Amino acid sequence: ILPSGEAYFISGDNPKSPGDIFTTHIIKSYVPVNVKVIDEKTKLSINNCTITSFVSRDPAPIEQQVALNGAAVFRLKNVLQRYTFVVHAPGYLSSDETLDFLNYVQSSDTGLTISLKQPKIGQTIKLNHIYFETGKAELLAESHFELETLSEMLKSNPGMKILIAGHTDNVGEHKNNVQLSNDRVRTVVDWLIAEGVEKERLQYKGYGESKPLASNTTEEGRAKNRRVEFVILKK
Repeated sequence: ILPSGEAYFISGDNPKSPGDIFTTHIIKSYVPVNVKVIDEKTKLSINNCTITSFVSRDPAPIEQQVALNGAAVFRLKNVLQRYTFVVHAPGYLSSDETLDFLNYVQSSDTGLTISLKQPKIGQTIKLNHIYFETGKAELLAESHFELETLSEMLKSNPGMKILIAGHTDNVGEHKNNVQLSNDRVRTVVDWLIAEGVEKERLQYKGYGESKPLASNTTEEGRAKNRRVEFVILKK
C-alpha cells in the first residue's frame, strides 16, 4: 500500500500467466474529525470540556469524550450524514458546530474549532432549534437536541439562573400571541425541570410580537421573529 492510499493486486486463474495488474484506493471505514475547543476571547484551549457528537436533530448521542487538553478526535463511521458537535465546559456557555457530509466525503482529516463564550449577566442567547406544533405549545421531537444542550449547560454551571423568553410574529391578535408565546416557554421550562434542572433557577415570559428582530412584512422576517431565547440572570 502506497503512502497515497493507493494499492495494487494481481488477478488471474491461468497458471501460465501472472494475470492482470489492477490498482485501487483503500477506502477508510471512518472519517477522523479533530475537534478543538478554545476560549473565544483568549483563543486558548479550554481544559476539561465535554464534547458530544450527534446526527443533527437526533437527540441520541453518537459518542462523547472528555477533552482534558481541549481537543479530541472523533471517528465518523457513517459519513453520509450531517453531524453536530456540542461542547459543554464549566464557566462557559455551551456551543455547537455542524459538519455536513451529505454531499461529499473529505479524503483528508477534518478539523473543527469550536469557540466558547463566558456568560455575562443580561446576555441574551437565541435557541436556534426549538420547534412547536403550528399555533400550539407542543414541542416537536426535533427540539430535543437543543433542549438537551441547554439542560447540560445549566448542569455544567450550577449557579446559573436564566429567563426563557418567547416571541411570535404579528400574525393574529396581540393577546393571543402573548398567551401562545407564554405557553410555549412554560413548556420549555417544564421540560428542563423534568430533566433535573432546579425550578428556582428558571423563569419564563412570553412577549408575543412586541420585540421583533426583523420586519413582519415578509415571511423571512416573520420567521426570524418567531423564536425562543434565554437571558442570563445570574452566572
